[in-house]
Amino acid sequence: MIRTAHLADARAIAKVHVASWRTTYQGIVPGSHLSALSVAERQARWTQILSDPPKDKIALVAGNPVAAFVSAGPSRDRDPRFTAELYAIYLLGAAQGRGLGRALVSEFARRMMALGHRAAHVWVLEANPACGFYESTGARLLRTTTIEIGRRLLVERCYGWPELGRVR
Repeated sequence: MIRTAHLADARAIAKVHVASWRTTYQGIVPGSHLSALSVAERQARWTQILSDPPKDKIALVAGNPVAAFVSAGPSRDRDPRFTAELYAIYLLGAAQGRGLGRALVSEFARRMMALGHRAAHVWVLEANPACGFYESTGARLLRTTTIEIGRRLLVERCYGWPELGRVR
């Protein structure tokens, strides 16, 4: 059910990405920002990523047709403790609540450990209802920051898994 993403998955990933943002962040991120999201733009980005995937990053998809995806790799924060980062995990609404997110996080952890990482983190908007999900997988709150999306200041939380082998 979960597999490495391929170039042929770029459009499906882009559709999940845009649809997930529009449902998850409705009422959190300005509507004008959400309505401006473009499947074509996301597809171009995913086509570029999947055309020549770096060896130190992963992209996974789940479902047939694709209903969820994960993207991860080295931490962009350069945190010496949390060397890997879950860049993105998005599921269509119909795929949520069925254990797929948990399976994706577990596979992310397994693959990051195979790449030599022992700990990882993820950035999540504080108003995102998925914050509890990350906590239920064993992630703990590390810090917060403020970011701007669509000219709105939003609080973002950084959750960390200090031991990827203990991800639940």
